[in-house]
Amino acid sequence: MSSQNFKIDGLSCQACVKYVTQKLEQADAFENIQISSDLKALSLESQRFWDAASLNTIIDKERYTVFDLPQLIEIDAHTQSKASTYRPLIISFLFVLLLSVLMAYTSSSPSFMDWMRYFMGVFFLLFSLFKHLDLKGFASSFRMYDPLAKRWGLYAWIYPFIETSLGIAYVINLNSIFMNALTIVVLGITTLGVVETITHKQKIQCACIGSIFNLPMSKVTLIENSTMMIMAAYMLITALF
Repeated sequence: MSSQNFKIDGLSCQACVKYVTQKLEQADAFENIQISSDLKALSLESQRFWDAASLNTIIDKERYTVFDLPQLIEIDAHTQSKASTYRPLIISFLFVLLLSVLMAYTSSSPSFMDWMRYFMGVFFLLFSLFKHLDLKGFASSFRMYDPLAKRWGLYAWIYPFIETSLGIAYVINLNSIFMNALTIVVLGITTLGVVETITHKQKIQCACIGSIFNLPMSKVTLIENSTMMIMAAYMLITALF
């Protein structure tokens, strides 16, 4: 008998919990079924291993969707410092900063606006690269917290390509108004999910640098998204006025 944990979306009341519980009980394959509508969590015990696809077949209702949780993480604060935890993100940020400064400095007429544009372009290109290295893993993690990806799973697979396109657009300075507006919308949606995750103190993997690094969701992710949105808003306002 093994215990397995999943994320489940679509639960809005106790009637929803009751429906899903009854469906699982009818399968006569589970013991100690526990469902939390607040935490959007499903925990069960079974003699066999189950994946989200199999559980969704049993529940058989589009309103409720079960997700696998390979991205659930446990970090021992005594053995793993914040510096080592966020090392991949810190190195990535420094790389983006260095490259954007070099690109702005070597341009024909260096300016702060050019630096911001190059910074965002390199940021999107590098971070989308991490996501492309494991699209399946990223999509699984991203669906855990992004509001749009939760409702439309295909968006989680498309998102890395959106970031890549934005990165190219920023580097070549293509349609400043559209790319900045799109950045605010895309990151704004994700940020709502980040805030919800942090508020509920859920221990899940942040998908900002893909699934190849074990980076926990935290206020660092919130600061990262907010900074990018502020830069995009500044450039958008400048372009408009």
